[in-house]
Amino acid sequence: MITPRRALPWQALCCLALGLAVTACPAGEGGEGEGEGEGEGEGEGEGEPVPFLEVLDEEADLAVLADEAGAIKYLAPVDGVATQAPVGDRCLFQNMGLQPFHLLFLRSLEGGEGLSNADYVNLVLRRATRAWWGGEVRLLASTAHPFTGLPGTFAWTLYTEDSAGNRLIVDDIRAGHAVMLRCAPAFASRLAFVPSTNEQRATAAAARDLLADEDIAVFIP
Repeated sequence: MITPRRALPWQALCCLALGLAVTACPAGEGGEGEGEGEGEGEGEGEGEPVPFLEVLDEEADLAVLADEAGAIKYLAPVDGVATQAPVGDRCLFQNMGLQPFHLLFLRSLEGGEGLSNADYVNLVLRRATRAWWGGEVRLLASTAHPFTGLPGTFAWTLYTEDSAGNRLIVDDIRAGHAVMLRCAPAFASRLAFVPSTNEQRATAAAARDLLADEDIAVFIP
């Protein structure tokens, strides 16, 4: 059992810049804005690292993007909301070796240079102004999938803020699952939402059976 206010052990989420505390980011993690690195270009030349992929259509893509723990951060547009630069209408799975933080990654892209920490909070975490979903994905190679029982669960998370009107709701999980089906087709049969805070855990646990009826898997370590 996870004790109150303790992050789930497999995760190393870090969803904000400049050290602001948000409950989707475990205590002890550095802020998104720590370490002002140089923004990377598009990296289209031979031998240059790929700054991001828009689709994960084969397992080999994970090795291109993941950090040492196997995590890859992503951003994706919210359906029904006007697209905004630099994400536009794309899913962006970022190269963690080039930009380990969301905000610095966004600033490295054309159209994102002037984004502030407040912009990030509004565009990713605040429901009323959200334009982008943000979170992490990783392949848990030895973890049995909740539906099939076979090893190899493609875990995905959503960044949320533990404040009134901004906490995770079931429709957020549905929306995130739709994003993964569209943007990570190589893992469609292995998808599972994994809550990243105790607040998310309670919501996911209460909705797990309902979501299972909709073929949306939830994995709670």
